[in-house]
Amino acid sequence: SQYVLPFTIVIAGVLIAGAVFLAGKGGGATPTPDGQPPVRPVDASDHILGNPNAPVKIVEYADLECPYCKDFHITMHQIMDFYGANGQVAWVYRAFPLSQIHTKAPKEAEGAECAAAQGGSAAFFKFIDKVYEITPGSNGLDLNQLPVIAAEVGLNVEAFNQCLNSGT
Repeated sequence: SQYVLPFTIVIAGVLIAGAVFLAGKGGGATPTPDGQPPVRPVDASDHILGNPNAPVKIVEYADLECPYCKDFHITMHQIMDFYGANGQVAWVYRAFPLSQIHTKAPKEAEGAECAAAQGGSAAFFKFIDKVYEITPGSNGLDLNQLPVIAAEVGLNVEAFNQCLNSGT
C-alpha cells in the first residue's frame, strides 16, 4: 500500500505525457478562425445553472458514474456559489456517459433528461446532484434507485418511470 501513491503519480505522468505528445502531432480538433476549439455553442437545448447570459460559461461534459466528475461537481457548485450568485458564471452540463467503462451511466443520463422533461434545468440539476450524492461511482449506483431519486427531488415518479422506460 505504500507504493500506491507513487505508482499512481507515475501512471498519471505517463498519461499526460502521452496526451501532450499526441496533441503535438496535430491529431486534435482544428481551431476556428478566432483560435477557439470547435465546441457546439450553448443553446436552448442545454441544461444551464445560473445566468444564461453570463460572460463566462463553463461547459462540462460529464459521466454520472465517473468518480472524478463527482469530485468536479462539488467544485462547480463552489464556483457557482461564489461567481454564479451575481450572474458572472453559468454552468452548462452536457451528459457524456462513458458506456465502455460505466455501463449504468447512459441510463442515469436518461434519468436526468426525464427529470428535465418534468421540471427543466432546475429539476435536472437537482437530479444529478442527488445521483452524485448517493453513487459511489464506477457503476456503483443501483439503477432501481433512479425513481427513488426522482421522488426525493419532487418529480412525479409515474411520469418519470414512463419516460425512463420509453427510452425518450
